[in-house]
Amino acid sequence: MAPTQAGARVHPDRAWREGPSDESHSVRLMPAGTIQSLTGLRFFAAAAVLFAHYWAVLLHSPDVPVLRLLPQGALLGVTLFFVLSGFVLAYANADDVIDIQYFLQSRFARIYPAHLVGLVVAIPFGFMGLMGGDTPILAWISAAFLLPTSYLTSWGVTWSVCVEWSFYVAFSFFFHRLRLASPRLLCIIAFSLGLLSLSWAAWALNLHEGLQRGLVYENPFARLPEFVIGCCLGLAFHRHPSFRASAVLIPAGLILLAITLVMTAGWLGTTPALWAIPWVPGCVLLIAGCAWHGSRLLESRACVALGEASYSLYVFHLVVISFIQAINQPWLAIIAIPFTVAVSLLSHRLIEIPARSWIRSIPLHRRSLEHLPPVPRKTRAA
Repeated sequence: MAPTQAGARVHPDRAWREGPSDESHSVRLMPAGTIQSLTGLRFFAAAAVLFAHYWAVLLHSPDVPVLRLLPQGALLGVTLFFVLSGFVLAYANADDVIDIQYFLQSRFARIYPAHLVGLVVAIPFGFMGLMGGDTPILAWISAAFLLPTSYLTSWGVTWSVCVEWSFYVAFSFFFHRLRLASPRLLCIIAFSLGLLSLSWAAWALNLHEGLQRGLVYENPFARLPEFVIGCCLGLAFHRHPSFRASAVLIPAGLILLAITLVMTAGWLGTTPALWAIPWVPGCVLLIAGCAWHGSRLLESRACVALGEASYSLYVFHLVVISFIQAINQPWLAIIAIPFTVAVSLLSHRLIEIPARSWIRSIPLHRRSLEHLPPVPRKTRAA
């Protein structure tokens, strides 16, 4: 990648975006407008899901009172991923007229290669009943085509990848209007979507657990507000990157998430309708703190490297767990986590990066962006 010239309208996947010139602002930016502390945060989101599944599947959730909270980490991790995804995409595309074809090609290149390899590798485990779902053939086909049909069947964690793809499609159509919204309107949109999600979840409380899971937790329409709230936060950061955020935002977010964890541990496990929305306020505070104030830990080289491989960690962790189950060697649980991390790093290097570059290099027949109007100046105000 090369730095873009001033005024050039280049898609953010092809551009470097520099951070604020104020040296006292500690947030460091990466290519394509990615904030290093948020890249590091992605690793902890994936790790929360990994630990939750590791605890529940391999260790069979030992009856230790404090450790009963661990399975809830999967719920937190997925919500954090969705809000964070909206933030990063909105921030990276705030100045650009989105070419829908190229945008979707770019996002497909980002998520599909590791997703497909994970699906292929997991085939024997799926037909052994280790990947979830009662109809593995239908589950595998729907996942392979990124169809969000997990309310009918499921295949490991692929339901969330399909939901994320649905978000990308929606983003390519609604974002050109959302980025024109004033700061006050962004706040209203975010707050209204939060209330809408809460209302939808409350309506579903009286439904059967399976219907709650399908209509709320794994439904792309029901989860879209989390993504859009992240978009609103990303636009706010893009417009006011030098805002003097308090150092307490990250601790406040962690404390709120911990309170949510403790308060919901007793009844949340059997209420899929409420598996998502309670985590959103804490996630928003945490992401805002990482974006505006930064974190030395999350910006460290190790965390950034692990964060870049977090998608592969998310995709392959259940494959590793299922393999240990299949060969019936419980002692391998000792090395399951470090082995999964190693697999994710290799996957990022050998699968994600080469495949992403190849897919993005495929030419598309699309109309030029030269005739499109520039982004109004009011959206670029500091």
